[in-house]
Amino acid sequence: EASSHVPGDINGDGICNNKDLTRLKKYMSDPDNTVVSAAALDINGDGSYNNKDLTRLKKYMSDPDNVEIF
Repeated sequence: EASSHVPGDINGDGICNNKDLTRLKKYMSDPDNTVVSAAALDINGDGSYNNKDLTRLKKYMSDPDNVEIF
């Protein structure tokens, strides 16, 4: 089955925007109490989610034509 998530769409609303950046920041500080789309957490494609993903999403938000997200 193919994945239907939008890379970086942390809140699962179908688009990647500043709301996702806010949700990812909240998740990083309180993962047990923040609802996220788990498939979209690995923004840099390294197989895990951490501050590198947050950094990649920030870069993508400032320059989406030149920053790749997975």
